[in-house]
Amino acid sequence: MEQINELIKSPVFWFASVFIAFLMSLFSGFAKDWIQKLWATRSDKKKQELEKKSEAINKKIESLKNDHQLLVVYQSNIVYQKMRQVLYLIVQYVAFLFSMSNFINESQISALAFMVFFFFMHVVLTLPISRTLREMRVVLNGALENEEAFFSG
Repeated sequence: MEQINELIKSPVFWFASVFIAFLMSLFSGFAKDWIQKLWATRSDKKKQELEKKSEAINKKIESLKNDHQLLVVYQSNIVYQKMRQVLYLIVQYVAFLFSMSNFINESQISALAFMVFFFFMHVVLTLPISRTLREMRVVLNGALENEEAFFSG
């Protein structure tokens, strides 16, 4: 237990943890699409789901291309979703810091409670917003294909 406490106090541990988490997040963004395509080749049902999703996205793109007011509303919805995501991430990181602080101060029950809250926030609130933003990015970039401004976040 003493070695864990010393390790947590080390800045190298924190740098490595953040760096590894960043790499995993970056890799998972690319791996998700690749895994879905691989899964679609193996499963007809999954292939049909991806085709339906693609058709729905194409319908949204066409409706945004035809109505500029709808495009502005769609872009404002993206800003709203991004603000929600940032707010949830801030709350998550505060819960994570409280968890680590309690763990260092040897209050494992409180540390565990904050860590459970952290994971709950991540799975229930942040991940669905990330999925929504990913789809919104595809739709908006499809609607703005002839424009120079693309949404990349």
